[in-house]
Amino acid sequence: MQLIVYGLYVYNGNPLDLATMIMANMMMGRVRGRMHQANRIYRNVFVLEEAMTRLNTFYNAPEVQKGLIEKKPLEESDEYALTVQGSFSWGISSQDKEERDKLEEKAKKRDEKRLEKTQGTLTKWMRKAIPARKVKYDIPVPSRSLDHILNLKDIDLKVNKGEFVVIIGEVGSGKTSLLSTMIGEMIHFPQKEIDFIGDQMRKMSSDELKALEHVLQQQDFTGKSPVTVNGSTAFVESQHWIQNGKLRENVCFGSEMDERKYVETVLACQLETDIKLMPAGDHTEIGEKGINLSGGQKARVSLARAVYKRPDVIFMDDPISALDTQTRKKIFEQVFQGLLKDSTRVLVTHAVDFVHLADRIVIMNDGKILAQGTFDELASHPYMQQIQEIHQTNKDEVKAANGEDKKPLAMARRQSGEPARVSISDTDTASSDEHGAMTPDLDDDEIKGKLESLSGAKLGLDEKTEKLVGKLLMDEKDEKVNADSKTLGQLFVMMGGTVSVVCFVLQNLFFRAIDIYTDALTNSWSEVSPEEQSSQYSAYMKQLAFVGLFLLVLGNVRHYLLNRMKRQVGRNVHKDTLRKIMKAPVNTFFDVTPVGKILNIFTRNMNVFYGGIVEPLQHMMNMSAHVLVVLAFLFSHGDIRILTVVFVGMGYLARYIATPYLHADN
Repeated sequence: MQLIVYGLYVYNGNPLDLATMIMANMMMGRVRGRMHQANRIYRNVFVLEEAMTRLNTFYNAPEVQKGLIEKKPLEESDEYALTVQGSFSWGISSQDKEERDKLEEKAKKRDEKRLEKTQGTLTKWMRKAIPARKVKYDIPVPSRSLDHILNLKDIDLKVNKGEFVVIIGEVGSGKTSLLSTMIGEMIHFPQKEIDFIGDQMRKMSSDELKALEHVLQQQDFTGKSPVTVNGSTAFVESQHWIQNGKLRENVCFGSEMDERKYVETVLACQLETDIKLMPAGDHTEIGEKGINLSGGQKARVSLARAVYKRPDVIFMDDPISALDTQTRKKIFEQVFQGLLKDSTRVLVTHAVDFVHLADRIVIMNDGKILAQGTFDELASHPYMQQIQEIHQTNKDEVKAANGEDKKPLAMARRQSGEPARVSISDTDTASSDEHGAMTPDLDDDEIKGKLESLSGAKLGLDEKTEKLVGKLLMDEKDEKVNADSKTLGQLFVMMGGTVSVVCFVLQNLFFRAIDIYTDALTNSWSEVSPEEQSSQYSAYMKQLAFVGLFLLVLGNVRHYLLNRMKRQVGRNVHKDTLRKIMKAPVNTFFDVTPVGKILNIFTRNMNVFYGGIVEPLQHMMNMSAHVLVVLAFLFSHGDIRILTVVFVGMGYLARYIATPYLHADN
């Protein structure tokens, strides 16, 4: 840059003196610094634009209809604890994200083909060189009829205060959708909109569906809510959600610890035996998504979390399907008819064994309430007769299978004189009668004893070791992250070994030496008289041109080596990390490592090796090379002993400052 500027300046007939050169060098240095920052600013602008686009999409996303659900405290005068009236849908468009992304990709390719035919060569080159602004394509909504859109139709359900309602029906009949409506997760279709559309079987166009979606989002049901809930609520979903933490924390879930309520909840939800088998009792740590719990344990922990709240209204989406018959019976009697006997209970289930214990049964079919009433009122209903026949057939098949399997074994035992063993099906009734009783009332001493037994056995270990018993995940603050010499050696190999590192160091030294030589050349030219400066102008410009070209070549070599190191380090680390992850054992790695930490390894931690290590090393080498070159000049013109003492002292001071900083940063 300097050679071009000086050449054009002299070519236009202007005299080049020292003052002009110093001012030009200073201004060009500032311009060069800003040009180096332009690339980073350019990238940050696009990152900011992408972030603003995503935030704008999120902030303008559809929200829950205003006033869809009305919640108020439960009062003595309230007749109903829950009412649901109207028609509801999961949404207008049936497209999922994957399908929408495919349609957007097709629209993008069509747009690119159109631009290829209409744009010139220069425009095409600029479009490929400069990232284009992200275009949001208008994806048409597939045609659907109102009958297809409505998932629940003409619902009219009123649940009395303290009533136990069981919702049954075939798969896809709308049981879970009805439960989701009760917690305000579906879109309500007002009757006037249904009447305005008219024919429910007519397929509506994309524009009609978008207009309908916009109208529904703007609806305000305040004061006339289709769903009303009186009192506090709790929800137990079919996909049991378990948080990473102690089992006791999963049950209490942020609520204040009440010993009596906690013990009663654990006993009623049949968790006592499971907790006593855990290494630290209810202080045992549960992995992400309940990785170290069985399906039945997850269901009972999720149920216990809701039961511990003692809500006025509880919604349950088949939490007992993964349990055996005896456990289901105990939970029905000790939870649904025990601890929650005063609460309003709404249960969706496929387990028809105990539907006769419900106050009311609701039969769903094709998104509609087919029938509702007590067990005796619906005993003659075709659907009830059908499921009873299926249930009886299944029980007979199980008994027959157990009888056939046990007969040869029982006969052999009789011949050998051993006592015959009775099958589970034979003792079903006896076991249920024996263990299905209500949870007994416990006094304060018994509560404390139960709580102590649930807390795990005291192993006589020191306090620090006892904290580790039952612990599954290791805290990141407990990990040792200081790199040792072996780690630094592996990093050295990943950067290309001795050849690449030595070349990188040498070119940095050459770069700094040439910088200092350029400054010395300018100083020597400034010390002569103006007449000599004019006569030596041509020789000086030749030397300056040679130095500039050499710096240009050296800068490109440095840039190439730097990028090569970045790619090599990043590729090697990514390859080794992926291989380690794929070969990691499930029980000692995936069970004890959070998913977020694994993702963090391939995102933030991996970005360190793609630039966070090489670039700081480059700055450190540049600074070290500059210091070494300056010290070499000082040693050649000054007192070596004094400079050596100063240099060594500065080194020890830097190490003294860096050690606590690195420890705090880790």
